[in-house]
Amino acid sequence: MGASSKGIGRSRHHPGSYGESTTQAARGRDQTTARAHRKTAKTLDEMKDHGTVYATRFKRMRESIEAMKEVWTKAEAEYHGEFVNFDPMIARPKPVQKPHPPIHVGGAFPHGAWRAIRYGDGWIPGGDIREVLPKFRDMARDAGRDPASIEITSFALGEDPDRVKRLAELGVARVVPMFPPEKADTVLPIIDRWTNIMRQVNG
Repeated sequence: MGASSKGIGRSRHHPGSYGESTTQAARGRDQTTARAHRKTAKTLDEMKDHGTVYATRFKRMRESIEAMKEVWTKAEAEYHGEFVNFDPMIARPKPVQKPHPPIHVGGAFPHGAWRAIRYGDGWIPGGDIREVLPKFRDMARDAGRDPASIEITSFALGEDPDRVKRLAELGVARVVPMFPPEKADTVLPIIDRWTNIMRQVNG
């Protein structure tokens, strides 16, 4: 099991420019997290500023991911959808990871799970995932995908070694701790404690 602390809202970026910037920054370790934000006054304003309509955010997210895959994997990429549309373009260098950096899709069961199965390499569910994991794996098999090929990430965990161990036993590949927006003297000890938790879990 691994730990991660990176996440980016995909519905606010142009896929062509993001795909190219990720290619340059990845160095073989990048993971792209796709999520469509919940409806709040702040997120509605932010989406509007970036040209995203809340009601169609999921279709825009799917097209963005499909377009980025084109940029990452084709010598000359083009994509023509309802929300993402560009003529042939060249973006170099290509990602170190093949065929492209893994796409981890966030969202609750069942809709977020279905989106992860449809175009993702990983799923980031919300809440208690113990009951939904068997259903998710059945959904993946029904869609013709190997459940083991879709990594599971558990988000926003507290410092609970026993819970992390249980998640590892369930096949969760990664946990994402939450850190307070405080200074280093507060955050660094939390990172040290999480380092010890991961050592316990991974033996």
